[in-house]
Amino acid sequence: MGVRYARFEDIKYAAMIKVFLMGGFLMTKVITKKIKCANCGTESEQMIVYSINYSLGNQEDNARLREHKQVCPNCNYTAPNIDFKIKALNVVPYKSVGDLTFGMKREEVRNIMGGYKEVPKSQFADNSSDSFNRLINCYYDKNNNLNGVVISNEINVTLDGKTILPISEDEFNKMFDDAILNYDGESITWVKSVGITTYNYDGEVDTLTIGTRDFFGKKQNNINWEDNKDEI
Repeated sequence: MGVRYARFEDIKYAAMIKVFLMGGFLMTKVITKKIKCANCGTESEQMIVYSINYSLGNQEDNARLREHKQVCPNCNYTAPNIDFKIKALNVVPYKSVGDLTFGMKREEVRNIMGGYKEVPKSQFADNSSDSFNRLINCYYDKNNNLNGVVISNEINVTLDGKTILPISEDEFNKMFDDAILNYDGESITWVKSVGITTYNYDGEVDTLTIGTRDFFGKKQNNINWEDNKDEI
C-alpha cells in the first residue's frame, strides 16, 4: 500500500504521548489499594501503577510496571485497572470517539466517562488533560473543548467496521493508502484521511490518537517531509 516515511524535527507529539503513558508525572508512583471489580463487584487488594520514571530503574523493572495488569480473584477479569471497564469504541474521523464528540465541554466528557484524574498542563499541550484510568486520555483546547483523545491498546477500537486497536503496527499501516511513517527516533504513524496517529512499541500499536484538524495541525507544522509534501 502507499506507506510513506517522514522525519519529525520536533518531537512534541511523541513527548505528549509519553506524558500520557507515564501518567503525567516525573516520578515512579506505585501503591496498593482495595478496589471494586467493574465486572463482578468483588473488592480486592490491587497494585496501582500511577506513573513510571523511565530515566530511573532498569529497563526490565520499568517494563514490568508498565505492563502490569490487575486480576479479579473472583471472576478473573484482567485489565490495567479492573475498576474501569469500557465498551468497544467506534471512531468517526475528525468527529467523534464512541460517545465523545469533539467540541464537547470538559464537564460533559467527565460526566460520560466517569472517574478521572486531571493531568497538569505540560509544555507540549494547550491545557491540562483528563486521564481515565490510564486507558483513555482526553485533551482540550484553551476553552476546555475536547479536541483530542489518546487510547491505550487495552481498549477495542473500530473504524468502518474494522478493528484498528488492538492491532500490530504492520497491519495498521497496510490498512491505509496514505499511512506515513516516522523513522527518526520515535515510531509513529500518521494517517491524514482518518485523522489518526499511532504510537508504536515493539511491533504493536501502543496508543491511538484521534483528534480535530486543529489538534493535528500543530503537529503537522513540525514535520519536514522528505517527499510527497502534498500528502498533508
